[in-house]
Amino acid sequence: MSYIHRWTEPRDRGTRAEYRALRRELKNSRTLKARRLEIETRLDKIAAVKPESLSELPPPKPTTKDLLALCDRVDVAKRKGSLSEKSIPLAGTSAGLEAFLAKMVPNREAAIRRAQNAPDSERAAALLTEYPEHPLNKLAAELARYIWQEDKSSLKPDVEQMAIWKVQGWLEKRPYNRHDIRGSVETVAAAVDDAFRLLAEKDAAKPDWFVRRAEKLFDAEGLEPTRTPAAEPAIDLAPLSAPAPVHSPARTPDWPKQVDLILQIDAQHLGRLAAHSPEFDSGIRASLTRQLQEYGFADGTFLRNLYNAMRPLGLSAFPPRQGF
Repeated sequence: MSYIHRWTEPRDRGTRAEYRALRRELKNSRTLKARRLEIETRLDKIAAVKPESLSELPPPKPTTKDLLALCDRVDVAKRKGSLSEKSIPLAGTSAGLEAFLAKMVPNREAAIRRAQNAPDSERAAALLTEYPEHPLNKLAAELARYIWQEDKSSLKPDVEQMAIWKVQGWLEKRPYNRHDIRGSVETVAAAVDDAFRLLAEKDAAKPDWFVRRAEKLFDAEGLEPTRTPAAEPAIDLAPLSAPAPVHSPARTPDWPKQVDLILQIDAQHLGRLAAHSPEFDSGIRASLTRQLQEYGFADGTFLRNLYNAMRPLGLSAFPPRQGF
């Protein structure tokens, strides 16, 4: 038992001498249990700590078990359809995601301003919901099915959601993972160009179609400025065969927090490697962020491969990693 914060040293000279002698005897490993009880009782009388001082002790740091339990609670909340951070991109339909985003704005004017300033990638993804047989949707669904089947982890997103993430990444023209299931970049580029061609034709025919769509959605939801996300019903998580917007600027600040949580859970391997030098730390964080942006999760296989790929081969302190 720790006695660091239990007693304070008395100010009286005679009592202080007795206090120090009893503390030395208490720290002695050879002191019998019965004698320890007598010493504790005497110290409580001559140097008792005020009860309110116990509240000033720093809270204990969370253990790995606590962090894993937190991850389990978050996963259960996601399965129930709560408004967690991952439930934002898991809106079942394009209208479902737009409804969630509409709830994040204070009024109708703000919803219209957001629709007017929406990027082309978001508008193209909303338009592709009208073309389920578009080549970009088919390529994304084909690649998502393959990745889902090859992933042997127990917790992984639905195939439909993985296809939505893939389409959104292709439309945003990210500089990585732009190939289809056969490794062809040209087919994805051609499908993306065709999606933006459809968007240009739609804008030419109806320049305000996306704004009108946002207005109609806002009016249909009947949102009020005083409503908060906690009072909203759960988002519909029905499967979707066409892509919908995934990432919004509000999600970006959450990635560093997710990376920190992963490094805390995997402190024995990736966490220790990241603490080895700033170069390893920045490289590991960049890889984890890309994985979360692309797939929304980082399983044990990815963490093991990342560690083995980045570990310094000349240091015995970082042996190869065989399992999670």
